[in-house]
Amino acid sequence: MNKFYRLQVKGIISLTDESVAISFDTIGNDLFSFISGQYITIKHEINSEEIRRAYSICSSNTEDISIGIKRVPKGKMSTFLTTQVKKGDVLEVMPPSGNFTIKENFLHSVGICAGSGITPILSIIKATLLKNDSSKFTLLYGNKTVDGSMFAEELIVLEDKYPEHLKIHWVYSQEEVPESIKGRLDKQNIQQLLNTFSDL
Repeated sequence: MNKFYRLQVKGIISLTDESVAISFDTIGNDLFSFISGQYITIKHEINSEEIRRAYSICSSNTEDISIGIKRVPKGKMSTFLTTQVKKGDVLEVMPPSGNFTIKENFLHSVGICAGSGITPILSIIKATLLKNDSSKFTLLYGNKTVDGSMFAEELIVLEDKYPEHLKIHWVYSQEEVPESIKGRLDKQNIQQLLNTFSDL
């Protein structure tokens, strides 16, 4: 399905100095039903040039569609979305697609991501927690600093609400943080985590 539809921006939340979460009014719109892990594509004309960019959905499928956007240097669409879009604006959006989804009911899933890579995994975490069963999710989440971590507050709330089902291991490459790991999520550190933590 390559057709774009006009969706109204329902809300905008500032996540960090360089990122925002944008939600669209989609409840009850069957065209925009989705599976956690999928993405939407946004089209907009910027300086007389049509730009299309895909952004992963961060909400659960019981909520309006929300996406997380991090501004990148010289990124035309990301700059537009993080600095110019306002609540009530209407954007051209293509319905959800993508195969980065969990198709089975695993008892324990592990997500490994850094930076804006948290966006689709956050949606998958929410889907796992909403099952209301014994499913567990462990997240290894890497960032440069605490202040630059997208969705940090929401993740902390979810971990506090579902302590038996969600465990987060925070990793920071440019900051020493108590009860967190200093370094990058490279192959060596990931393997060390897998060998160290009993919940993995």
